[in-house]
Amino acid sequence: MSGTPAFEVRCRPGPDGVDVAVRGEIDLAVCDLLVAELRDAVKLGDPVVVDLAEVTFIDSTGVRALFEGYRAAEQIGHRLRVKNAHDWVARVLSITGVLDVLGAPEEADEAPGIRGGLAEPPGGAEPPRR
Repeated sequence: MSGTPAFEVRCRPGPDGVDVAVRGEIDLAVCDLLVAELRDAVKLGDPVVVDLAEVTFIDSTGVRALFEGYRAAEQIGHRLRVKNAHDWVARVLSITGVLDVLGAPEEADEAPGIRGGLAEPPGGAEPPRR
């Protein structure tokens, strides 16, 4: 596990909703933890904005975890969106159609380096080596 950041979720409720910052790899080993954190976050406020800037990898179980959070938010009339997806993570979310559903919040579209939920990649997006 050299150079791979440890998985971490930080949830910060505020007056304008809940910010959830995710760090590390989102895969089978951590997807249940992410689902639990997102379900808790949607109960704290609206909207929930999941910042993926520090996510280095996502697989199909990570995609499922984001949709589980989205469904939990929808069930109580809240919204859940993602922002700052980049490189391989952005590619996976785009190909799977996740960005069509969970795209960026309106505020993020105006921020530098953000377009429709995608952060500008610093060069070619290559899949991470595991």
